[in-house]
Amino acid sequence: WQGAQLSCVNLQGVDLTALDLIKTIFHRANLRRTNLTHALLTGSNFLEARMEGANLSCAWIDHAQLAKAQLQRANLSKALMTGSNLSYARLEYANLAQAILTNTNFEGAQLIGTNFSDALLDSANLSRTNLAWANLNYADLSNTCLSKAKFHRNNIVGTDFKDANPSQAQLQNANKGRT
Repeated sequence: WQGAQLSCVNLQGVDLTALDLIKTIFHRANLRRTNLTHALLTGSNFLEARMEGANLSCAWIDHAQLAKAQLQRANLSKALMTGSNLSYARLEYANLAQAILTNTNFEGAQLIGTNFSDALLDSANLSRTNLAWANLNYADLSNTCLSKAKFHRNNIVGTDFKDANPSQAQLQNANKGRT
């Protein structure tokens, strides 16, 4: 299936575990509750794809296009997403625990309640994101752009903000743990 053209295809609930789907086009595809665990998705295009509740744990999704994708409640734990574009994507209550998100673009994304615990977000772009109720415990946000990001009631115990750019970021009622 590598490089396949699957735009607008309905793959809801299909098991695609560990398949090689490098550079596959899923533009506007229905991937709700699809199992993509351990799949190879490097350079794939998920522009405006419907992926609510999909399982992408341990998937290789680096340098992929996920702008405006619907990823609410998706499992992306331990996924490799280096250099991917998730601008204006919907990731409410998604699980990105222990994901590698270096140089990933989240500009304008909805990240309400998202789990980023132990995730590596070094040099990521989180500008104009809504991170209310997101779990950032022990996440590495060093060198991250947080311009105009909205934080509210976040868990940030052990979070690394070294050299992050918080220009005009809004941080309210964060749980920083005991000091």
